[in-house]
Amino acid sequence: QMNDAHNNDDDKKRDHFISKVEAIGNQGSVSIEEIFNTKFFTTYTNHGSFEEFINRSGFNIKTQKDMDALIHDKNWNAYVAKNSQFNTWEEMFEKAGAAWLKSKLGLK
Repeated sequence: QMNDAHNNDDDKKRDHFISKVEAIGNQGSVSIEEIFNTKFFTTYTNHGSFEEFINRSGFNIKTQKDMDALIHDKNWNAYVAKNSQFNTWEEMFEKAGAAWLKSKLGLK
């Protein structure tokens, strides 16, 4: 990269941002615990953690497959709506993913 007069702070910020995005991409899969972290749960739900949220639900969720099967489950979505600021699991998952990505990118 050439350091000439055009290379201002915005370019540096952008390059730094791009390198952060690439670093996140290189991590491969992200664990659900990382996305649904304690901060997310204390901010958006009545529970302190993902584990607590699951345990209090009354649903038997042991695997990712169990979790995936609940996406369109009316009772699960009713539980989510009652115990969080979201109407559905999908909505909650999208918000958690976006919040996680923002935190990784150092955005507010």
